[in-house]
Amino acid sequence: MRNRVLRHRNVSQNDCATYTCELRRLGTKKAERLCANEQSPRDSNLFFPVAHKADMTNRIVFFGLIMLASSASSASAESRFVVDRAHTTASFSVSHLTLTTVAGSVAIKEITLDGIGPDRLPTSIAADFDLKTIDTREADRDNDLRSDHWFDTAKYPDMIFKSSKITGDAKAMTIAGDLTYHGVTKPVTLAGKYVGSIVDGKGRTHVGYNATTTFDRTQWGLGTGFPSAIVGNDITVKIDVEAVQTP
Repeated sequence: MRNRVLRHRNVSQNDCATYTCELRRLGTKKAERLCANEQSPRDSNLFFPVAHKADMTNRIVFFGLIMLASSASSASAESRFVVDRAHTTASFSVSHLTLTTVAGSVAIKEITLDGIGPDRLPTSIAADFDLKTIDTREADRDNDLRSDHWFDTAKYPDMIFKSSKITGDAKAMTIAGDLTYHGVTKPVTLAGKYVGSIVDGKGRTHVGYNATTTFDRTQWGLGTGFPSAIVGNDITVKIDVEAVQTP
């Protein structure tokens, strides 16, 4: 073995380190010392017995197959769901004169739920709300909310949420993320819940979720000319989502 190794010397240190690792496992100490002295072969076939090299190749292929199988298993465990916008809503409420609560709704442009597996816990959530569609069932109030007194939807038409971390379980999840509107991005936390699932007549699985959060509008510079005694600072938002599994 030593004589065969000494015939060649031009392999990189990376190759040498790799060969040394393998040789240590095989107990070939002489060749390992030669490698440490930078006396490396140009041809790994001369460095390893053919059987040893074939054995290492087989192990690499074996572990590669394991990784591929694991990846495929993970992908199949996670199903793709598309949000059913016709049955998905976003509503909000805020106090008026500290006496009553004014409620409204806003249209959802898009919501995505990624990584839903058998435990029904998503790995990420993103939502885009169309603030131009604010509806409190009072036209004058809605126009005022869209104006620069409040949301200024001509300049800031969207409210966007993107999750950064989802913890807990499907029945009681904590969804941390960033909420952007009125030109400001701030962190918020939603309390989420998996409601349940059914299979329709076409064999498709439907899943339901809801989530709520409350945030201080003044942190986004919203309606700063209106004190909390007139319009409450805290806005509560609730989202109800229905999603359908796709092939």
